[in-house]
Amino acid sequence: MVGRVDGELAVTRSIGDHSLRGSGVIANPSLRKYVVKKSDKWIVIATDGVWDCLSEKDVEQLVKEKEEPANRIAQKIIRVAMEKGSQDNITCLVIKL
Repeated sequence: MVGRVDGELAVTRSIGDHSLRGSGVIANPSLRKYVVKKSDKWIVIATDGVWDCLSEKDVEQLVKEKEEPANRIAQKIIRVAMEKGSQDNITCLVIKL
C-alpha cells in the first residue's frame, strides 16, 4: 500500500520485521543471478534513496559521463538523487571492474 508494507514500513526495512509477519513479510530475499561480462565496467549498488529518484538509465548516464574514479561517481549519483528530491537514506557504492 503506497509503496509500503501494510502502509507503514518501507519494503527495504521490512525483511524480518516480526510485527508485520501477518502482512506477508518474509525474511527470504528475492535474488537474481547475473554473470558479469567482459564488456561490463562498473557495478553500482545503491539504496532506495537513489533508486526512488533515478532510473537505471539515469545512473548509467552518470557513470558514462566522463572517466572518473569510482568514489567521485558515487558522490555524483548521491548529489543528483538529493537534487531530485530524495527523501530517504542515500548510500551508493560504485565498483570499477
